[in-house]
Amino acid sequence: MKRVTKISFECWQKVAVASLCLVFLAAVLAGCNRDKNNGYDENTAKEKFCSFLNVENIDQTIPVVDEFLSGLSDGLNGEQQLQELTAWLKSCSCIIDATVFCKSCVETNPPKSQIAVSFDENGTTKNFILEITMSNPLKAAGYQEYIEPEEDFCSFLNAENIDKTIPFVDEFLSGLSDGLNDDQQLQALAAWLKSQPCIADAAVYGEINPTTSEISISFDEDGVTKNFILEITMSNPLKASGYHEYIEPVEDFCSFLNAENIDKTIPFVDEFLSGLSAGLNDEQQLQALVAWLKSQPCIVYATVECQSCNNTDPPTSEIAISFDEDGTTKALIMTVTMEKPLRVGVLREYAEPSTSWDYFLPGPWQWMDWLWREPDSKVIVINSTKELTQYCSPNTPNTYFDPPDIDFSKHSLLVVEGLNPDQLVISDITGSLRQQDAHYILHIEIKRYDAYGKDSKCWYYAMMTEKLSEESIIETDITYCKNETEYFYYYSAEKNFLQIRPDKIFIKFTTDVTKEQILALTGNDATLRVSPGTKLFWGEDNIYGNAILETKDGSRIPSLTIQSFKARDKVVSSEYLLQDRMAITDEFFVLLKNTTSYEQLQELAEKNNCKVGEEDKYLKNGFKMYVSKTSKLNAIQMSCLFYETGLFVFSEPNFMILYAFS
Repeated sequence: MKRVTKISFECWQKVAVASLCLVFLAAVLAGCNRDKNNGYDENTAKEKFCSFLNVENIDQTIPVVDEFLSGLSDGLNGEQQLQELTAWLKSCSCIIDATVFCKSCVETNPPKSQIAVSFDENGTTKNFILEITMSNPLKAAGYQEYIEPEEDFCSFLNAENIDKTIPFVDEFLSGLSDGLNDDQQLQALAAWLKSQPCIADAAVYGEINPTTSEISISFDEDGVTKNFILEITMSNPLKASGYHEYIEPVEDFCSFLNAENIDKTIPFVDEFLSGLSAGLNDEQQLQALVAWLKSQPCIVYATVECQSCNNTDPPTSEIAISFDEDGTTKALIMTVTMEKPLRVGVLREYAEPSTSWDYFLPGPWQWMDWLWREPDSKVIVINSTKELTQYCSPNTPNTYFDPPDIDFSKHSLLVVEGLNPDQLVISDITGSLRQQDAHYILHIEIKRYDAYGKDSKCWYYAMMTEKLSEESIIETDITYCKNETEYFYYYSAEKNFLQIRPDKIFIKFTTDVTKEQILALTGNDATLRVSPGTKLFWGEDNIYGNAILETKDGSRIPSLTIQSFKARDKVVSSEYLLQDRMAITDEFFVLLKNTTSYEQLQELAEKNNCKVGEEDKYLKNGFKMYVSKTSKLNAIQMSCLFYETGLFVFSEPNFMILYAFS
């Protein structure tokens, strides 16, 4: 037993010694993982590298670099070996900086990468490129001196830096002969631009202007042809003033909207008309055409002047359009033949029949009832404020308001009263005044809803016009027509029709609006004013949160003005005021049927850009709804849409009743 124990101990000693040797050998090998060359000393290698690092002997550093690269671990890929070499170069005392300049960018076999190195030689910084062959192991292929590329016109010819080419253009222009005229200088510049290797083409663009001229240039950027216009200030010498991207003009309606080519616009209009839905009636097609014309960037204004007003076969309607030509506003009449589909007849210069517009009394004023006792459709010509106050009065008893502000030295006010046959609900009244020989014809169009409902027995219409004498002969031509665009809400399952006040708008503000913001918003449009008899504030700083604006001259407010107010910050809603002292906000109420779930309400609201508000504390399943101002429908129209789904007991606008306005 003892002998066995002795032998086991001796074996254990031998095994332990062998194990220690193996551990020591592994440690040595690990410590020399990159040191394949026996006797490699890193400090000595760096000193040797630096001893040759000068312009004359720089190639002698290559063996030192190769020796370093050959000792790198086999497990490193090419990019990692480049980073190791860059770090080693940076650690050399003679190197200012080293960085990988590009990877496998020289197309050889195998490819080459480049490392930029900089060092000091006798007080001067030298910059070289060390090329590395991407073999295994990597090899130093040689050096080349790095020369900073000289900045020139082509250095900056790209969309991002193109303005930096201007000094080079100005330098060329300043060197031109004083004997060259403007045209010769521009042609010389175009020739110089074409001579640049980065320019595909260059030419003088358009006519030479006394103040500025243009040169078109095209160049390639990343395989895409770019076209720019170089603007030249016609000073002495000429100066480059900037670039703008050139977009090839597309022939469209606006391309031909000028006195010389205007008839060429007709095919574009006819093409639009031919694409309209066959389900639209004549009035809807005309309104669609007006909307399309207004959407053209070259059109200042467009409106239906008259519908089927010329007794031809088929009849024709007229659309008035205005546009800008060389800084002058031009006005034309576009005749539209009322056949299916509608088509354009002729375009002729617009002759303003008279300076006139539909007139509406300002906020606190109303026409006196006695005016309508004997309606006979005769025209009353009013030529003074004193006469005006004989026909209208403030609608708030025992309260003084300044009379309507009309400049009767330049204008006359025409007032007409008439009977309303069948007492159908009147939605709108418009008029136009035309001079015919020695007298005038006042055409009045009365739009009514073709539905049950009683309106007043009489109507009135007022027009502001250029100054007329009281002896002027004015005949009336009155047309009653159906209003195809119904404006109503549901009450007790019946349609209740509404009439707007087109000279007034009601604006609701956000709850966090300030007094200064309200004053800025309501004073932004010079044609509008706060309606007399209404207030924006009470006390010193208390805000009502809404405003009624009206036109200063009693004319209609364009629908675009409504939309512009609605788009402004701090405005919740902006809509025409209604008759009967009512205003539209962004709110309406709904009462869910027993079979309608709250989830159905939420889904319908989200689909139509609405928000579900709080539940009425006195009416179970009754909710206040809010219409987003980005919605195409207002609260009245949205309440109808909800009601017509059949999910609600009722869906009605939350009208604001304006007793102060009355």
